[in-house]
Amino acid sequence: MNEKDFIALLEEIVEVAPDTIALNDSLDSYDWDSLSLLGFISAIDSRLGVALDAEKLSNATTPADLLNIVNDASST
Repeated sequence: MNEKDFIALLEEIVEVAPDTIALNDSLDSYDWDSLSLLGFISAIDSRLGVALDAEKLSNATTPADLLNIVNDASST
């Protein structure tokens, strides 16, 4: 998934204005919680057909971490 599409998806999930999220931001600064995580997992599954590793997701602290997890899962 490219960076621009990923950021747009993440902004939609956490309900912030476009061009708000940067890859190195802390997820905590965007009310990232279990509902956001479920929405993220669902969105990635429906858009890319990719199952994500729950343990890796629980260790993610930035959008860049999430993007790496998605891209790693997409390449396998």
